[in-house]
Amino acid sequence: MVLGAEALRLSPELGAFLAGIALAQLPQCHELRHRVHPLMNFFIIVFFVTLGLQMELGAALAR
Repeated sequence: MVLGAEALRLSPELGAFLAGIALAQLPQCHELRHRVHPLMNFFIIVFFVTLGLQMELGAALAR
């Protein structure tokens, strides 16, 4: 899906999003979700830690 999106000159993120939608429609989606859940939790933690590290503490304390 990602390669198809790039071939159509779309962003890879859009291709990954469409791949996720396609996987969600499969009958095995509950098994896939069970297997991917720990990885999903890891990336959620990485996202929020990265977001927190990008914050400027001085700007937050100024308010």
